[in-house]
Amino acid sequence: MTAQFIIPLVICFLAVWVTLGDPLGTPKELTRLLASFVGVVCGLWFFVAAPWVLQLGFTVMLLVSSNFFSKTVLR
Repeated sequence: MTAQFIIPLVICFLAVWVTLGDPLGTPKELTRLLASFVGVVCGLWFFVAAPWVLQLGFTVMLLVSSNFFSKTVLR
């Protein structure tokens, strides 16, 4: 199995870090906007390039967690 899906995953995590945190000490809005766009694109790229077992696992995990959180919020 090739690791071609690891690079977009790492880029996605770095983009989330730049978007949510303050990594360089400069809160520039353009940098955060571009990082969020790059994070979404790389997240989709990771999901498309990942093997079907990981895709199925993430989809099931997302469905289970959304069901859990929706029950918590509705109480």
